[in-house]
Amino acid sequence: KDYGDTWSTNTKYYKEKIVNSLDTKDATIYACIQGDGVHISTDEGQYWDIKNNGLTDKNVKTIVLTDDNILVGTNVKGVFSSTSSGDNWIEMNSGLSSLNINIIKYDEINDDFYVGTNGGGVFFSNNNAKSWEQRNKGLKNLAVGTLEIFGNYIFAGTFGDGIYISSDKGNNWKEINTGLYDKHILSIMIKDSNIYAGTANGGIYKAGLSDLGISTS
Repeated sequence: KDYGDTWSTNTKYYKEKIVNSLDTKDATIYACIQGDGVHISTDEGQYWDIKNNGLTDKNVKTIVLTDDNILVGTNVKGVFSSTSSGDNWIEMNSGLSSLNINIIKYDEINDDFYVGTNGGGVFFSNNNAKSWEQRNKGLKNLAVGTLEIFGNYIFAGTFGDGIYISSDKGNNWKEINTGLYDKHILSIMIKDSNIYAGTANGGIYKAGLSDLGISTS
């Protein structure tokens, strides 16, 4: 409430724990805890419930919430889905050749899912994660750590080869690294007419979407 000037923590549950990802839907917060699976809170983080039934890999790295589904990506067991607000989980790995999931992104406009993996590159699903199709044409590095979506464009950040862009749902990728000197990409964000990249050793980079041939009007 003071624009980040002061922060509080609930050390009763999460002292010295690694929180890989957070997301929220309605009044519920979902937390991905390294080695401890998925936890949820319905009271602004004061108390947490563990929701790991069926989750055989508790090293959960990423989470995506849709209107009727929750997807999480794990370290060695791939993707899991829950349609019961996390009460039960089932594996959704048909077509995945790499089960080390770094990021899951949901394209709300087209109702598509994308995952970025270590060693397998990018996978695409248009059937609510029931099956996945590998889409790596043009990618020189299959260690994809982060993904971002802007309209019909998808951006993939790799561990060592910078950023790639696709305008056809990942069927073809093009490298866009001019001026990007640290190509170990950890995060990508789009704000207004700019794209930002967080890197492992070079800080934050910024580019105009128009410089990439993308209209923002």
